[in-house]
Amino acid sequence: LSVRHIILGTGFAETSIQLRGEGYSEQQAIMSALRKLTVNDPRLKQFFSDAAKKVTDYYKTQIQSIINQANTLAVQQKYGTALALLECCPKDIEEYDKVLKAMEDIYKQYQTKNCTQILQTAKGYMAMREYESALSLLTTIDTQSSCSSDASACIKDIENKIRKEIEKQEAIEKQERANEFELKKQAISAVESVAKAYLQKQPNYFYIVK
Repeated sequence: LSVRHIILGTGFAETSIQLRGEGYSEQQAIMSALRKLTVNDPRLKQFFSDAAKKVTDYYKTQIQSIINQANTLAVQQKYGTALALLECCPKDIEEYDKVLKAMEDIYKQYQTKNCTQILQTAKGYMAMREYESALSLLTTIDTQSSCSSDASACIKDIENKIRKEIEKQEAIEKQERANEFELKKQAISAVESVAKAYLQKQPNYFYIVK
């Protein structure tokens, strides 16, 4: 068994525990042996207790180095790894306030980069008049991010564009209805003209012109 930092690769503790298992195959024997190992095993308890102390001591002495490594990762835009590295720090160490400050700074950097990418993509959708897609992206931007005001301006711009398009479409539909009504009037007038012309040629008939 070993306890290691998955990001830094630092080893904190390592031990071997002898187990005996039985089975008709190697796999069955291994599973049989593992079943005999429980969380109440005094060897395990001692191992994890020692490991926990070494982890805490490591962070107490190396905390500034860890913060520096996290900042380096952030510069490389590896924000997830940087935040995970700091998140692993025990909260009971004296300089944990420095860890929190570093996490806050790195998260703001992540927000800015992420926000900028979202804005660029959203503006691309806006250029193609795919407003619903643009709005879906813009609403995911954190209100605390540095480009929140830009996102709000884009949302307002989209709303104005949508409103203008609706008004334009309504005006077109209104004009189409007016044109249709006018065509119907013209058709009725043409029918009346034909009817009047016909009746005028007929003898002994009276007709009323309105």
